[in-house]
This record gives sequence, C-alpha cells and structure tokens, in this order.
Amino acid sequence: MHEYFARQSKGVTAFRVKVITHTAAAGLHVAWWPMDIGPNTFDLASLVDPSYDTGPYAQIRPRGDKYGVRGSRHVVSVPRAPSEKLAVLYGLLCGDGSLTSYEAAARHGKWRIDFAESDPEVIVEYVRLTKEVFGVSPSVRNREGWYEAYYCSKIVYRFYSRVLGHRTGKKTGSLRIPDSFRHDPRLLFGFLRGLFTAEGSIKVERNIRIALEMQEPLLMKQTESILKDATFCPHLYSYANNGRQIYGLYIYGLDETRRFHRRIGFVGRKRLHLSKVISQFERRHL
Repeated sequence: MHEYFARQSKGVTAFRVKVITHTAAAGLHVAWWPMDIGPNTFDLASLVDPSYDTGPYAQIRPRGDKYGVRGSRHVVSVPRAPSEKLAVLYGLLCGDGSLTSYEAAARHGKWRIDFAESDPEVIVEYVRLTKEVFGVSPSVRNREGWYEAYYCSKIVYRFYSRVLGHRTGKKTGSLRIPDSFRHDPRLLFGFLRGLFTAEGSIKVERNIRIALEMQEPLLMKQTESILKDATFCPHLYSYANNGRQIYGLYIYGLDETRRFHRRIGFVGRKRLHLSKVISQFERRHL
C-alpha cells in the first residue's frame, strides 16, 4: 500500500511516499521514500515487491540519495527522471539485452542483467552508461567473436522491469517505448540510437538504406511514428522466416540517411561506417 504526503518548507513542497508492506514472515513494515513530483518523474515506490521482498534482509530502501538492499553494503543510483543517457542505455538493452526470468531471479537471489554485442566499442559504451546512470560496473567476457556484459542488481532489475516496463525472461513481442520518454524528442532519439545500434543495419545498393528488423510489431509502429513526426519517410514491412514473423522498417536515400546520421546516429563501428558511406555517395553527386 502507498500513501503520499507533502511537506512545505520555505515555499518549496517536498513529497514523500509512505510504503507499507505486510508479509507473514516479516510482519508490518513501513518505509519513507523520497519522491520528486513533476510531469515526468519516476514513481520509485514501484521498486518494492511485497510478494518477493520477504524476510528482514530482502527489502529495498533509500540510503541517502541512493538505494540499497538491507543486509548488503552495496548502493545503487536510481534515476529520478529520464535522461538521454538512460534512453540510449535502455535502447541498447531492448535490442541486445535481457533480464533473467523473475521467478528464477527470486528463487536464486540473482537478479541478472545481460547484454551481448559483437562490437567492442558498443560494449565499452554500454558499460560506461551503466556506470554513469546506476553506479554499477558490469563484468565483460570475450566470447571469441562477441562480448558479454553482465551484472546482478536487484534494484536495477526492478527499475528496468517495474519502472520502464521491460519484460523479464523471454521478451519477444513485448517491447515498447516507455511513456516517460515520449514527451521529449531528445529522449526518443536517444532510445532509437541505442536500438538501431543493437538491431539496425546499413545496406548499400543503388542508394543507402538503414533498416531495423525485430519480432516486435508494436515497437516498429512506435518507431515509425517517431520518425514520421521528425519528418523522416520510414517504410514498414514484414515477412515470415522459419516460422517467425519479422517486422521491419527502413529509411532510404542520401538525404534521409544524412539526417539520421546527424539527428539520431549509431554508437561504435556502425557510426563510422555510415559516415564513410555517406561521404562516398556525396562525392558521387559532386
């Protein structure tokens, strides 16, 4: 149960949320969470899950301006509001990341977040953003041809799944852009930069084409809408492949890809590759 309270000091209203949980094992527990009220702030009280946070050492609670789990000395930074860094990071996660299933995480106490990528520059950026946004440093393994970045954090796991709405376990067909990103083009473009970096491709034929293919019909429609609002001309398509339905989107032509490069862009090798391809086509038109 959540109860909201406001306190005014020197003309400034500060809000706190009173989180009341009750379980058979731990009894009644009351915690006060800081809460910034604004048009686009996160409700961090949703990090608490009374169904699984049982026992005296399981509960997430504030520690100064950060958060921790009782019984552990580790603390994690949790964003109070969306930022461009968070948007890029979440786009990368939606493309090439995953959260272990909720039931397995709760059963084993390992709230694992994985990210896999073949471009080492993207891995470096993913690790940097994770550290800057959450204060967590993922471990990285070289898997001979691709890289794996991973870490366990109950708080970050809950933030991704409860605050941003990322499905745990198998995510296929469930992805969507968080509502908290939709008010600001800077956040939307940041999310698309991460998503296109993870799942996009650059194809050179008679002209340049940037494509995005996933098993995500809603996400493709949302991406199309964002690009249209930004005066791009995206094209949607779909096809069946080995029993799976693939949904795709592409933009085409030198003008479109130049604007994509300038306004959205890629991270890592794809960014450099697109820059070189654009330069080659520009020289053709001189």
